[in-house]
Formats: sequence, structure tokens, C-alpha cells
Amino acid sequence: MKAAASPPLGPTLVRLSLAATTFLAFHVAILKGAISWAVAIVFCSLALAVGAKALHAARRRRPLALIAALLLGVAASASWWQVEEARAALILPPLAGLLLTSAFFAYSLLPGQTPVIVRMCHVTQGAVLPDGLEAYARALTWGWAVLPAVLALASMLALGLFGLEAWSWVCNVVNPLVFAAFFLGEHLYRAWRLPHVGKPSILRTLGVMLDSASWQRSS
Repeated sequence: MKAAASPPLGPTLVRLSLAATTFLAFHVAILKGAISWAVAIVFCSLALAVGAKALHAARRRRPLALIAALLLGVAASASWWQVEEARAALILPPLAGLLLTSAFFAYSLLPGQTPVIVRMCHVTQGAVLPDGLEAYARALTWGWAVLPAVLALASMLALGLFGLEAWSWVCNVVNPLVFAAFFLGEHLYRAWRLPHVGKPSILRTLGVMLDSASWQRSS
């Protein structure tokens, strides 16, 4: 069985550019203390994503367009908010995001489920995986289940021991760097550990992450 084709490069680059721009703008706003702008950036990005989906949707185009318009309205409203002592309200979203990410990968490791990274390997390699790849992918899924939980714990320890300022630096600077280092380091390690699988491509991995087949429950 032939491996599924990778997603077209153009749409992949557009999605990655939007995600990267949102990520950087959000964290710059947080570090500058512009809470209202950080909220507006998130909702504006969601509106753009939903709006793009609406343009290409064969069905449910109007509901998607309405949702995009509502999200833009929230973004516009948020940009006018005057939030003074609201930084504490920012603790829950990143904490929930880390824990949900950990739970998502951990759930896929339960009996009867297909580990997330194994699904992604099937997208690129087909139904039959090269020797050693399935075990490696399962172990890597464990890594992505544990890492966000550890970072969540580290951020809460920073908050409890050193205060909100330390928590902000851990969440907005340290955690993204750790995620990036883990992601890039894994590609280098895989090239050394499984040379027979082929040279890992970061761009291809990101493209597969945007492929809906990678997130289906069964491979």
C-alpha cells in the first residue's frame, strides 16, 4: 500500500505562517503587559482560520462565516478593554492547554487506541511501518504526553516559589524554547536512531501535523 501524499506545500506554509505570527505576537503582547491585545490577537487568529475554512467549505459556509464574524467582533472588543490587575486570569489558559495536550497524547496510549505519533507515521509511511518505527513512535508519543505535564508543573512551581513574573517568563519564554528544542532534537535523534527510515524533514512533519488523517482515531 502506497503512503498517502503529503499536503500541498502552499496551504501548509500559509497555515504555519499564521500560527507562527499569532504565537509571536501573543507572547510579545504578554511580555509587554498588553493583556487586551493578547486576547484580541488570539480571537483575530481564530477568526481568520474559521474564515478561511468558510471560503473553502462546500457546506455549512454561512455558519462558519457567522462564527468568523463573531470572533472578529470579540477581537475588536477585546482591543478596547482596559485590564489592569488581570494577569492572574492568564494562568488558567496556558495551564489548561498544557494539561489538555498531555491528556490528548496520553489517551492515545490507552488499550484499544492508536498512539498519535504512530498515526502520523502511517500517513507518511503507509500501512506497514519500517522495522523499529512503531516502537519508536509509541515511545515518542509517551514523550509528548509527559513533556507538557512536566512544563505545567514547572510553571506552577515558578508561580508558587517566585511569583507571577517568574511564571510569565517560564510560560512565555522557557516553555516554547523547551518545546522547540524537543521537537528539533527529536528529528536529529531519529536520523541517527532510524537511518533506514529516511532523513527526517521538519517541514514534512509540520505538514503531516496539519493533515486531518494524522488525528483520526484509527490508522
